[in-house]
Amino acid sequence: MVADDPMMIPNLSVWETVEDLENFVFRIVHKRIYARRAEWFGVMEQMNFLMWPVPAGHRPTLEEAWARLKHLNDHGSSDHAFGWNHVPSATLWRSARCDKSAA
Repeated sequence: MVADDPMMIPNLSVWETVEDLENFVFRIVHKRIYARRAEWFGVMEQMNFLMWPVPAGHRPTLEEAWARLKHLNDHGSSDHAFGWNHVPSATLWRSARCDKSAA
């Protein structure tokens, strides 16, 4: 996965809590879009979604996101960069089957 791939559409957003993000993705309108993701997106060989803690007032950059995504793919989940499986309080993603190993 590379930043200059014309088939990539980066999306970067900041959320107050992981639970707020999880609710948005899996409980409200975005849920319908997420359910149809296979119609628009191919299967990725590496992680293409990540989260990390952002200090109050910091505005993450796309470059920072690419670096953290590389770190996640190279080293796995850590407090530096992680997926849903690194957040014990997140449960909705399991039923959405984001991570087939968690099923």
